[in-house]
Amino acid sequence: MVSTKNDPVLDFFRPFGDDFVIYGCGAFGKAILRHLHAAGIAPRALCDRDPLLHGKTFSGLPVLGPAEAGKRYGRSARFVIAIQGFYGSKTHRMAL
Repeated sequence: MVSTKNDPVLDFFRPFGDDFVIYGCGAFGKAILRHLHAAGIAPRALCDRDPLLHGKTFSGLPVLGPAEAGKRYGRSARFVIAIQGFYGSKTHRMAL
């Protein structure tokens, strides 16, 4: 079991309850998901732009494409980007 005391990752996700989707099914997204699962926290779904992953499951969660994830959860959940190197990148600055 993960120590939940003074854990900035868990502190970030706790307020969401299960009302979030993790965008990014690469190594970084999977590591975050494992960390959350160890603390008993789970998102509604996973999202990735790779069409080969769409319709599959990982750790019991559906993997959806961005359009489908937005259609299902765009109004009811937060999307957390879990792509290593995203924050501070040109794409991140454009999204702001």
